[in-house]
Amino acid sequence: MKIRLLAAGAVLLLALLCGCTQGSRHFTMQQVQEHLEWAYPGQAVHVEKKGWGSGWRCWFEDLPEAEFQVYVGRQGGDPVPVWHYVLRNDGQNAVWTYYLDAYRAEGGSLDAWTFEEGKWDNDTYLSVAYETMETARQAAGQLDSFFRWAEGRPHTDLLGTGGYDLYMETGLPWKTDRTWEQRICSQGIGDSLEEVLAQCAEPLLAYHAYYRLPTDDFTQEELDAFAEEAWPWDMDSRLEIWRGEERLPLELFAGIGLERDAISWGGLYEMLRRLEIPVEGAPEHFTVTGADGAVWEFSYAFHREESAGEDETEEAWYFLREDLEASQSETRRWEKDWIIRGPICRLDRGQFYPLPNGRVRWETVAEQVTGLRFKWAKYS
Repeated sequence: MKIRLLAAGAVLLLALLCGCTQGSRHFTMQQVQEHLEWAYPGQAVHVEKKGWGSGWRCWFEDLPEAEFQVYVGRQGGDPVPVWHYVLRNDGQNAVWTYYLDAYRAEGGSLDAWTFEEGKWDNDTYLSVAYETMETARQAAGQLDSFFRWAEGRPHTDLLGTGGYDLYMETGLPWKTDRTWEQRICSQGIGDSLEEVLAQCAEPLLAYHAYYRLPTDDFTQEELDAFAEEAWPWDMDSRLEIWRGEERLPLELFAGIGLERDAISWGGLYEMLRRLEIPVEGAPEHFTVTGADGAVWEFSYAFHREESAGEDETEEAWYFLREDLEASQSETRRWEKDWIIRGPICRLDRGQFYPLPNGRVRWETVAEQVTGLRFKWAKYS
C-alpha cells in the first residue's frame, strides 16, 4: 500500500511540475450563457455557435453592430499551478473599437492619438506621448469630444481610456532616461478635462522648475510657486549648510529643485545667484569662478554618448573645469541612472574631475564652486 501511495503521489507531482492542462476544453451553450451573465449582468446578449472549436458569436441586443466572441482560453490554476481551460470574451474591446470607428466615420478626429494593438491580445489601446502641454491639450480635447459624442449610447461603460506618457525626447532626463515613456495618467468617459490636464501638467511643472528652464507652457510665477511648494528645503532635518563658521538658513534655498539630494545645473546657477556670487550666463549655460579659484562651465548642451558596459552606450552630460572635461558618468560608468549621468550636482557625495597636472580629484562639485559645506546627519 505504501508503494502504491508513493507512486500515485509521484504521478501527481509530475503532472503539476509539467504544467499539464486539466479539464475539458469543450463548453456547453449553458456555460457560455452563464459566462455572459457573469460578464454583463442584466444585459440581453444573443449567442450563436460559430462552428466546431471556433467559439461563439455574440452581440448585445441594443448594439448588434458591435459583434464580439466568446472563446476558450487557458490560464494557470489556483491554488496549484495547473493549466486549465476557461471561457473568455472580447466584448469590451468590440464596443470600444466600434465606437472609435463610428466616431471617426462621422468626421470626428482622434489624430493626436496613437492606436496600438496589444502585444498579448487584440485589444485597441490609445496613447499619446507628450513633452508640452500643447500636445496634451490637443489630445485631451479630442478624446473629451469623443466621450461627449458617445454619451447616452448603449454600453458606454465598456469604453476604454487614453493614456498620457511623458516623453522628453528633445529635453533633459527626468526621473529616468529621457527616451523612456512614463505613464502619467489616463482619461476615460466622465473624467474631468481640467483634472486630466492638471495631472499632465504636474510632471512638466516639476521638470521645468527643477532644471530652471523657460517654457511657453507656464509663467515664471507658476514655476516659482510650484518650486516653493515642492522643494521647501527646511523640511529636510538631515541637512545643514555652512559658509565658513556660519550656518545658513535652509529657507535661503527654498524653491531650488532637490531630488535625491541632488540639484540641477540650473539649480546651481540659482544657488550662486542667491549667494551673490558673480556668474555669467543663464541657468542653461553659465560660467563661474569657483571658490577653489578655478573657472567652471556648465551647459545643458554638454552631452554625448558614452560607454555603459559591453556593447552598450548611454547619454551622459559633462562640465568643464579649467577647460578640462569632466563626465558625469566617470564616477560610476556602469550605472545608467539619470541622477548619475544627467546634468546635476550631488550634494551628498563627490565625483571625479581632472586637474591640469593630469591627475584627478574627488570632491563635491557644488562645494568647490560655492564654497559651502553640505553636512548630512546620519540617523542611528
